Amino acid sequence: MRCSWLIPVRDGGAWLSEAVDSACAECGPSDEVVVVDDGSTDDAVAHLKPHARLRVIHQSRSGLVAALEAGRAACLGMYIARLDADDRALPGRLACQLTALERDRTLAAVGGKARLFVDEGKIPEGMAQYVAWVNGLEDPHRELLVESPMLHPAVTFRASAVEAIGGYRTGDMPEDYDLWLRLVGARPRIG
Repeated sequence: MRCSWLIPVRDGGAWLSEAVDSACAECGPSDEVVVVDDGSTDDAVAHLKPHARLRVIHQSRSGLVAALEAGRAACLGMYIARLDADDRALPGRLACQLTALERDRTLAAVGGKARLFVDEGKIPEGMAQYVAWVNGLEDPHRELLVESPMLHPAVTFRASAVEAIGGYRTGDMPEDYDLWLRLVGARPRIG
């Protein structure tokens, strides 16, 4: 299998279908979408449309890192594309990221630009500033010690690179930033 989309969800029924549909629209014939329901109390997965490439894993409420690890273990792809239940993959995202990973074997992970949207209310100023900073980076690898230079739901990574460092782990820092630092510490680059 070429690529697995990994989408963890807890009580995300209001958005999950759109996230899964956007990932399925990016799927090629050898791709899959893996949704991990982390003990949702809403109807998060009940309204998902059947899709030949969609698998849903149910687990008791264990937290984001446990959901990511359960999903990562279930993913069959050489690459894993991340998406959160309240996000959408823009058309062409996966093709662009896979091209970058296949052209440069030293890359362990590649990020992408993001566009913020809200159904109601206003986007928090801090988040808007962070996304603008990430979107403006020319070389995320170079900015790694400033802040997390990639938005986790916009990243595709080599499954083997993440497996080699032991996957996601719970700790004192965000699971994604921890993952980027450990990937780079093992010598692969991120971009």
